[in-house]
Amino acid sequence: VGTRGSGKTSLINCILRQSFSDVTVLRAEFNERILSADHLLAQLARLAGLDDPGSLERWLTTGRRVIVLEEMERTFLRQVGRYAAIRELMRLISATSRNTMWILAINWSAYDLLRAAVGLDAVFSHRLRIGVVGAAVLRDAIMARHYYSGLRIEYPPPAAQRRLVRQTRQALGRRTDPESVFFDTLAAASRGVFRAAIDIWLGQIDRIQAGVLTLHPFELPDLTPVIDDLRPAELFSLIAISQHGSLTVEEHAEVFQEDLSASRAHMDELTARELIEPDPAHPGHRIRPEAVQLVYEAAYRRGLV
Repeated sequence: VGTRGSGKTSLINCILRQSFSDVTVLRAEFNERILSADHLLAQLARLAGLDDPGSLERWLTTGRRVIVLEEMERTFLRQVGRYAAIRELMRLISATSRNTMWILAINWSAYDLLRAAVGLDAVFSHRLRIGVVGAAVLRDAIMARHYYSGLRIEYPPPAAQRRLVRQTRQALGRRTDPESVFFDTLAAASRGVFRAAIDIWLGQIDRIQAGVLTLHPFELPDLTPVIDDLRPAELFSLIAISQHGSLTVEEHAEVFQEDLSASRAHMDELTARELIEPDPAHPGHRIRPEAVQLVYEAAYRRGLV
């Protein structure tokens, strides 16, 4: 369980490579919304290479294997009667766990909702919380990617600091050189999420000239005016998108029980304000990586997380 882009898939890759190299592993990512038990069983049967979904449970209770399912936030819709697929998966896991090891990946928002709605946490013996990382880890990850470019980096000088702030940082032993200040700010802006940090890093590139990559000056924006300007309907839409990974206009309309034109207007407004964007890998719109911090902060200030 972890924020989108926090490294769940990378962790699974390491686990499978190091611990299950001699075991049959079946792995899938849900790319479409799955809402019925029959649809879920058909997907899993296809993964197992079975023609008859009705034989899936019997097959899972024979032999030993590992099944990895990612993007679990696409197995429900936050509406009455739309949890059939995730309930069927929970039943299947309970019935076959003596022979099959199930590894599921899901984001925090969806996990919190499903824990309250269907008791998802009760099905699993272990839960791994994929937390955020600090500035040093983000720096190492970004520098590992940047190393092969062969470019020297020119960091912008830190913004002028008040004398008291500067003395406090020095007293606490925190370095004030441009590189340290830059990555401290990057960690705060991305909330320690790898994907968001890399997207923000790329957006900070100013120019490349004579073998030097120059970065824009980077300061944390004041989110208060944007948060205060969010209407309740817009904030609820952003939270719903986060819970489901992404939402189409039709799914948004079903979640909020409104007509398509109203949902399309909400989605268009959020897109125009650069808070959401088309999901490159799934149907619908997702929260922009650069806006994840804003959405979380807005929900926190309104008492919704």
